[in-house]
Amino acid sequence: MVSLSRCIVKRDLNPNLPIFFLNSLSGTSTGIGREVVNMLAKSGYHVFAGVRRQESATEWNTISKWRQHQIHPVLLDVTLKEHIDNVVTEIKRYSGEHDDMKFAGLVNNAGIGCHRPVEHHDMDDVRNMFETNLLGPLYLTQKLLPLIRRDKGRIIFTSSLAGRITQPKEGIYSATKSGVEAVGDALRQELLPYECSVSLVEPGFVMTPILSKILDSEEVANSTTAAQTYPWYYTKKYFDIFNFGINHAGDVSRVARQVLAALTDIRPKTRYATTNVLMVPTWLAIQAKQLIPDRLMDKILTQ
Repeated sequence: MVSLSRCIVKRDLNPNLPIFFLNSLSGTSTGIGREVVNMLAKSGYHVFAGVRRQESATEWNTISKWRQHQIHPVLLDVTLKEHIDNVVTEIKRYSGEHDDMKFAGLVNNAGIGCHRPVEHHDMDDVRNMFETNLLGPLYLTQKLLPLIRRDKGRIIFTSSLAGRITQPKEGIYSATKSGVEAVGDALRQELLPYECSVSLVEPGFVMTPILSKILDSEEVANSTTAAQTYPWYYTKKYFDIFNFGINHAGDVSRVARQVLAALTDIRPKTRYATTNVLMVPTWLAIQAKQLIPDRLMDKILTQ
């Protein structure tokens, strides 16, 4: 495998080559999004960082000025069509003013999650999860595809191990990430004649705010009818296992390095599996799922 630093030199022929990093509800102010923006800007890329709140935009502007980085925060919630349309207009304007620069890539990192048995998911929450994790990023990608095709740019989707392996209470979240996997696969094939790369980054447990939010949702559900209907998924043993996963979660920098690799590798992978889940490397868990019969895997995941 070519080293990351060498890949940057090989691909970054123009020192002003920009990256348009667009995010939504999870924002670029925390977690994987924040780490990726910092890493790309430090590497000399121009970064359009999607944020939901004006205070996050102000913070990025301050950091950009202080570090002399090219970070351009944009207000973006991918569940809102008008936000996406406004951001696309801004990107096209910026590209027009910098016609010596190419559109290097789009990173779709939007994601929210909630753990519930399928039976007990509120349908408004289900729709919001699909809008945030799949439909919004899909619309954003559609709107930016003309620029990506023109400049042979790259598309990266932050998926999840949950997009490959579904566990109890993760059915809806897994459905959104499975959809991301399918869209990524189709786009990769469709854009092949245009020499545009599409990669999926598939983390396991990563120490981000979304983990604490999921844990909060677990604790809330513990006092609902969901816990009465499916009590074996609301035991101390179950929560101990989940907390073990949180305590051994991977660092966001590992995921950010995979995103950077997907954007800069001379021959980018179609998938970058990274971090661990319950101390098992993500790539190994995916391989095991392909080899273990479904009924046996059911027993493993429900013990």
